[in-house]
Amino acid sequence: MSSIPLDRVYLTAIWLTFMVRINILLFFSYLFIVRYKRRHALSNIIVGVAVLMFLPSTCHVFLGFSRLIEGFIVLRNETGGPAAYFSDVSTPANVAKVTIHTVNSVLGDSITVWRCYNVWEMLPSILPIVLIIASAVCGFGQAVIFAEARNTHSAFGSQLEIWNGLLFFLSLTTNVVVTSLIAMRIWQAFIFFCRQSILYTSQLLNIDES
Repeated sequence: MSSIPLDRVYLTAIWLTFMVRINILLFFSYLFIVRYKRRHALSNIIVGVAVLMFLPSTCHVFLGFSRLIEGFIVLRNETGGPAAYFSDVSTPANVAKVTIHTVNSVLGDSITVWRCYNVWEMLPSILPIVLIIASAVCGFGQAVIFAEARNTHSAFGSQLEIWNGLLFFLSLTTNVVVTSLIAMRIWQAFIFFCRQSILYTSQLLNIDES
């Protein structure tokens, strides 16, 4: 008989079934679509970043699973139980999760800015770069605060809440700004195409009439 406790085996099975399979299924579905369902090959940069984002996100999932086992099974009979464990935001696994989340967030926002650069063939504003740098500073600063917050028993403590809010606001602002710039460029191209079509049509009519 296995020496692994039944509760740990059962929780592991549920976690692997619902979380890991979904994560892996979505990733390999993406690779299949960009490889076999597209008429034109996708940039190696985007595929490379997708792989880079998949690896940390997988680590993030397993770190969450590790904390789940630790809190609800290993330390369930300790003083305070699971609530005491999960309220300690300074545990290494939690700090690692925050750091990995920051890395993934910066990678995702960077790809969005890179798409904007390709649409414009330049960066129309330095603001997206500044926002990404600010997001990275806030994210890694948040990880440091978490690591040192041994006396803070909530992720929503006053100082942590400020860092959380800043990181979310900066990432959201980056996506709104960059998406607006891309939409603006597409609109400009559409207007230019319409004007050129009208011009060519009028010239053809003049030639036909003459």
